Amino acid sequence: MASGPQPVMAVSHWYTSVVFQGLVLIILTLLLLVAAVIPLIVQLIFSRRRLAYELRAAAPLIQAPMGVGENLTVVYDGVPLERPYFAELRLINLSRRDIPSSTFDQEMPLRFDLGIKLIKLLQVTHIPNKLPAPKIHAAEAAIEVGPS
Repeated sequence: MASGPQPVMAVSHWYTSVVFQGLVLIILTLLLLVAAVIPLIVQLIFSRRRLAYELRAAAPLIQAPMGVGENLTVVYDGVPLERPYFAELRLINLSRRDIPSSTFDQEMPLRFDLGIKLIKLLQVTHIPNKLPAPKIHAAEAAIEVGPS
């Protein structure tokens, strides 16, 4: 037998294989994707519906210097008003989800008692405008909102 040069085989470890490294990369990518998506899904499923309100402005309608305001009067429908005030009530949905009508207690509106006699509801604005306007009613000393 002739002894000639023997072929040299390169032996590498299994973890240096391109196939193995590709599989590891795919698995790590999937794990990162799942880790990123799970908190979003949990937030969507378990998020609380929160409604906040604030009385932003409660100020006299007329603010005149001393001595001047005594001669000024505000008349509404022919009736002079004594110490008229302007108040702004703001409702804000703090959650990403709608608050359905069924959430209201026995389909009753939310009632905000301002402690003063309400003469007129001047303006109602809602954002976004493309949604239907909420049902709002001024009743004696309170503002009633919804359900709608």
